[in-house]
Amino acid sequence: MEASKLLRFGGLAAVLAGAAIALYNLIEFIAFSGAPMSNLANLPGWAAFNLAGLMGIALLVVGLFALYAIQAQRAGIVGIVGFALALLGVLQYYGVTWAEAFLLPSVGRAAPAVLDTPDPLLGAGLISTVLLSTLGFVVFALATLRAGVLPRWTAVLMILGAVVPFVTQALGSTLPIGPVALGVSLMGMGYATLGWGVHPVLRRAPA
Repeated sequence: MEASKLLRFGGLAAVLAGAAIALYNLIEFIAFSGAPMSNLANLPGWAAFNLAGLMGIALLVVGLFALYAIQAQRAGIVGIVGFALALLGVLQYYGVTWAEAFLLPSVGRAAPAVLDTPDPLLGAGLISTVLLSTLGFVVFALATLRAGVLPRWTAVLMILGAVVPFVTQALGSTLPIGPVALGVSLMGMGYATLGWGVHPVLRRAPA
């Protein structure tokens, strides 16, 4: 497959992944919040909900490759570091979501206290996943601003999307403002890649 077609395929994956992230977090806020995890994990639709989340994360992995590739020449070392950190964070989230889909329901039935009062080691693992992905998206967005290939507003929104959850959590709010912003930023980046709405020099360059 030609490089231009691969980039457009990756751009489409980024658009779909961004939409999935935004919808996933909105649905989670509306339908799967405000109750102990042992109860949530056994609600109707929980498994299907997280299976859809797995699909969205898989699309994000493909999309990240395209979003990095289209600006790799200009993003420099900051770009590759941000891409690697973001990718590792996303892959860790895949593991978390897989466990939520296939493991948590049975644990919630057999030992609800394990989910409702999680072990400190589990908490440390979740915190490391959040911090790694946050750092990755912030560095990737900074590299995107530096490269000047993709629309600048998408990079600014990605930074806000990565950082805002810490602010909302500190304020005691569970509104998914950050994840929705991150999803919209990915949609914007993916759309620019899909339609070659990038820096004119790169748009005219051969694949």
